[in-house]
Amino acid sequence: MFIGYEECQRELLANANAAGKTAHERWLTRFDLKEAVIPFVQGFKHEKLFTFAMSDYERVVKESGHALGNVQSGEQIKGIEDYNTPFALQHLFHDLIETKGILPTWEQYSTWMKTEAKSRYLGPLMAHFGYRELDTAGRLRLGRAIQWRLGKFYYSAMREIELMLKVKEVHGVQMRYHLLADVLLRVDFWHGKTLICVWFSNPKYRTQDAGRKVAAKTYFDDGSDDINIINVEIERQGYGNFWRASNDSIQRLGEAILSFAP
Repeated sequence: MFIGYEECQRELLANANAAGKTAHERWLTRFDLKEAVIPFVQGFKHEKLFTFAMSDYERVVKESGHALGNVQSGEQIKGIEDYNTPFALQHLFHDLIETKGILPTWEQYSTWMKTEAKSRYLGPLMAHFGYRELDTAGRLRLGRAIQWRLGKFYYSAMREIELMLKVKEVHGVQMRYHLLADVLLRVDFWHGKTLICVWFSNPKYRTQDAGRKVAAKTYFDDGSDDINIINVEIERQGYGNFWRASNDSIQRLGEAILSFAP
């Protein structure tokens, strides 16, 4: 099984409302994305992603070190939290999965970001914040703030993969995923005409109906004959722990997906 750009267009984008289709059209013409990002997304196929099992996930949890190290929330830097490059962190995370054929531990992800993916994220970020001109203390402060952001992202990305794997294991439902859906259309997964959106209640970024980040219902007409949107809230589970969905959440999600299945 694989899902590429064409499958995402046919199965998901075709059911978007006018706002969703306009967002895609504008994305296609963005000057800052034309050279590298748009060809990357259009050519990207998720295949290895769908071969993992919960046993692979549990192994990664066991083998991974603490993604936040001893960095505390007070060390985060707003500019780094808000900083973006043309390549989204999701792009680079899934590129690692498909390129290396692995579900990465924190150490494997961190190494990838510092080496093969450096030119697409860390390099521009460090240049933007003048890393070379900083003194030793400034470099340390910047590095710890970067770890805070990347560590949180890693736990977030792994949270979504666990959700996908558990729903498949418990309910036999293979949810579908593509970077275009996630990064542009704010759809974490879909199954037929059912869209699944995973979120934490955090007013700075996203609650179910508000926040800085656009919600999927902006681009799809929830409750129409064609589309149903399921929002899955997952609670944070302590500093430096993998963010895991409860069995009750998985049960409710699986039942909801199956209730909408044709």
